[in-house]
Amino acid sequence: MRLRKILALLAAIVIVLSVSGLSAEVAAASPKESPYWVIGLCRLSLVDQTAPRSILLDTIPRLIVADLASLPNRRPSEADVLEMAATKALRARFAAGSELASKLDARAASFFSYTGDDVAWRNGIETANAAAVVASKALDALVHPKDDAKAPAVEPPPNDLVVKLWADHAAGKLIDAPSSSLAQAAKAAGVNLLVSGSLAVYSGYASLSLRGFDAGLGREVFVWKGVCSVDDPDPLAAEMAGKLEAWSAGRPIARVELKCQPASAEIRVNGDLLPGTEHIVYAYEDGPLAISATAFGFSPLSTSIDLKLGDRKVQKLVLEKLESGSAIVNAEPPEASLSLDSVPLGEAPLTIDLDGTRSFLTATAPDYESKTIVLPASGTADVSIKLLPWDGLGPKGRIEAAKDRFYFAFGFLATSIPVIALSAGVYSQYSDAYMLSGDSNLYSASTISADVLTGCIIFACVAAAYTIFRLVQYLGAAN
Repeated sequence: MRLRKILALLAAIVIVLSVSGLSAEVAAASPKESPYWVIGLCRLSLVDQTAPRSILLDTIPRLIVADLASLPNRRPSEADVLEMAATKALRARFAAGSELASKLDARAASFFSYTGDDVAWRNGIETANAAAVVASKALDALVHPKDDAKAPAVEPPPNDLVVKLWADHAAGKLIDAPSSSLAQAAKAAGVNLLVSGSLAVYSGYASLSLRGFDAGLGREVFVWKGVCSVDDPDPLAAEMAGKLEAWSAGRPIARVELKCQPASAEIRVNGDLLPGTEHIVYAYEDGPLAISATAFGFSPLSTSIDLKLGDRKVQKLVLEKLESGSAIVNAEPPEASLSLDSVPLGEAPLTIDLDGTRSFLTATAPDYESKTIVLPASGTADVSIKLLPWDGLGPKGRIEAAKDRFYFAFGFLATSIPVIALSAGVYSQYSDAYMLSGDSNLYSASTISADVLTGCIIFACVAAAYTIFRLVQYLGAAN
């Protein structure tokens, strides 16, 4: 009897270990919950572990990340949706099997929980057995459904998935190359698609093998190979980025990158404003794109681009500046040279066209200090610039000198205050003593101390006026 109990316990333990291991491996393929479909790139690994480490192991993935500043929305194919549904059902079966194994383990362990009370022992066995029966029925319902014909049809998701890169890529980080389980690495990083690869470096060339592991499907979905020069991996990285971009869309796409001058222009495509600074547009069907660009101080621009699926284009948008008035600039001395936003214009006097934006006008001349002013954005203006002769100090030097003179004067004012206080104390002592005694010597001392106090007050007033004068000079130099 005891041998039978031991065998039953061992069998339950074996079931728990095997089913739990399988369920953990399948469950590991599920990424963390996220509102986005996330792509993460790993640091490459070397094919020949004895070869010296190459900088390309980090460089190529980072170049691919840089090319994927924008990604199209993903639409899973019907086959992928069906496979993901089947994988989800399989995971549910493994979870139910793990639950049954734990109940069988509890049932087997109840045989060894005898404490001398036969009733309690039998009740414990019956309770554990009932829980195992419930778990067994739950697993059987998943493995052998009663009516497969009435199972609901699996439909592709109604909305496209927004694709994002792994968040830490923005900080220049890469996911560590997985040493064994791709599923565990994808789960740890919280990504839906884990892109890893290996690199073999030969004489002047590098051979790349790039693999994609879909965490939702729990398997590799692509393997791409390529070769590049060790000194120029950019073309290969751009090729892989294009493949990854097209694959992540899950359907044919067209791509156009808009490069606008000025870069601050507001761009709209088919009436929709493009956010951010990376102006990349994806189209999922053939047809024209209506593009408009506007910027303050520039003429608006409207154009149209015809796109066909598979196109990958770059479109330049150059806006022309608006003329919004003029400014007549005179300078003293007359031979002063003028430059606008660091671009030389010539010698004064000059007439400068205003384009609706504020610009910096700088005047320079030999033996004079340069001066910069801000021109108005529009309208008509007469501007006069007077340059100061070079005094060997310059604006910063004059400010420092004026500050030193102010602090020097303030030092005299600060010193006079305790002297006044001391003089007032001496005068008060002599005056009080004379009032009490009537001694003529004390009267003379009181008179002298009063004169000293008056002189100290006059000195403090002069020091205060001098300090104010130096403060005004300091503020004027600063301005």
